[in-house]
Amino acid sequence: MTTDTSSIASRSGLAQIELYPPDLKPCSMDLSDNTNLWGAPPNAERIIREGAMRSPARYPEPYSESLKDALSGYVGVDPSHIVVGCGSDDVLDSSIRAFGEPGERIALPDPTFSMLPFFARANGLEISFVTLTADYDMDVERTLALDAKITYICSPGNPTGTVIPRKTIEAIVAGTHGLVIIDEAYFEFCGETSTNVLPVTCGDATAVMLMPSLTTVVMSLTSDSVIAALVVLHVELKLNQLATTNSLKVVRPYDAAK
Repeated sequence: MTTDTSSIASRSGLAQIELYPPDLKPCSMDLSDNTNLWGAPPNAERIIREGAMRSPARYPEPYSESLKDALSGYVGVDPSHIVVGCGSDDVLDSSIRAFGEPGERIALPDPTFSMLPFFARANGLEISFVTLTADYDMDVERTLALDAKITYICSPGNPTGTVIPRKTIEAIVAGTHGLVIIDEAYFEFCGETSTNVLPVTCGDATAVMLMPSLTTVVMSLTSDSVIAALVVLHVELKLNQLATTNSLKVVRPYDAAK
C-alpha cells in the first residue's frame, strides 16, 4: 500500500529560503561565533564531566526558575521579566513567531546578524532593510517611517562590531509602535547596555525586549504581556539540566562580584 503525499505542501515561501552558510575562513582570532579561542575553561569542562554522570537521568526545572533568579541579579530586572532559551537563535525565532503575523513588517539594519532574515522569512514576515549610516549608526528617520511591527537593533553590531549610540536607541524606542528587540549578545566586549534606558523611553504602545549575552540564553523584558506570550511559546523543560547547571556556575560569580 502506498500513500500519495503530493498534496501535502509546506508553507509558502519556505522553498525560497536558503540554508545558513557558515562561511568559516581561517584567521588568527575568530570572534564571529562569540566563542573562546582557547577552548572551554577548565571549570566548565569539570561541570560537564560531573553533570554527564547524573544530569541525563533527571528532568530539569520546567521553566529554569533558579537560573532566572540568578540572572535577575546580573541584568538588573525582576525574574518575572526573564525568559531563557537555547541560545540567542532560539529566543529570536520565538519572539518573531510570538509577535509577527505573516505579512507584517520587520525592520532590520543592513548589514546585521545573518540569521534575522532567515527567521523573518521562515515566519512569513516582510523584511525592510535600512542601510546603516556612514558611521554605522541606525537611520532613525527611515526606521521609524516603516512603522514596522518588529524593529531589530544589534549593539554591538554583528558584523560591524560598532555600538549603536544611546540617543539612537532612545529615539527608536520612543518613536515606534511595535516590538523593539535590542540584541546585546556582545555586551561584555563594550560594557554599554540599554537596561537603564528602557523604563524611561518606552511608550505605552511600545514593548521592548532586551537580550543581554552571558551564555546567550537569556532575554529580559519590560512588558508583562510580552513575557506571557513568550512563556506560551517556550514550552517547559526548554533547557536540560546540564545547560542549566553550567549557566548557573557562570552567572553566580558575576552576580556576587557586584
